[in-house]
Amino acid sequence: MQVLAKSNAALVAKQKSAELQKQALVESAKLLGNNLSLDDLFKKIMGHAKKLLGVDRSTLFLFDAKRLELWSRVADGVPPIRIPHDAGIAGAVCVSKTLLNIPNAYEDARFNPEVDRQTGYTTKSILAFPILNGANDLLGVLQLINKLDGRGVEVPFNDHDEELLQAFSSQARSHPPPAYPTPHASPHTSP
Repeated sequence: MQVLAKSNAALVAKQKSAELQKQALVESAKLLGNNLSLDDLFKKIMGHAKKLLGVDRSTLFLFDAKRLELWSRVADGVPPIRIPHDAGIAGAVCVSKTLLNIPNAYEDARFNPEVDRQTGYTTKSILAFPILNGANDLLGVLQLINKLDGRGVEVPFNDHDEELLQAFSSQARSHPPPAYPTPHASPHTSP
């Protein structure tokens, strides 16, 4: 009887988690139709993405096609980052325009541990995906770092996380925000 009760409690918890994730996805999609500044929009979307997947940190890199760079528009716990468009995990996603699920960052040759060294943070798992417009042009890369379970224990990203990001990406493509300025367009937009 106790086994059945535990099994039912786990099922209810899983359903509640799925409902919260669905709600966060819907809320994120609604944000895209609001008249928010781009900075506010990006920060809110990143907050929803972190909540949706239960991650410790996240970074939104925007692609500057003129300079062939990725630059952080929103980043948790680190100063602004500017990297070549083909460097690191975000660069690999930029070039391939495909999602990458990295269970152990330090075992992946594309990972650049320099930011960890500078900040004292330890990146373990990364889920990165391209942000594309309707014409399949790259706008940026969203990088989610260190997924946490309900108890705060780091766990790898899974297929369900990938599906949620694909759904989120589909919503973003159908409700694109206004054009964003490149980091060199004005001194106020430079990270």
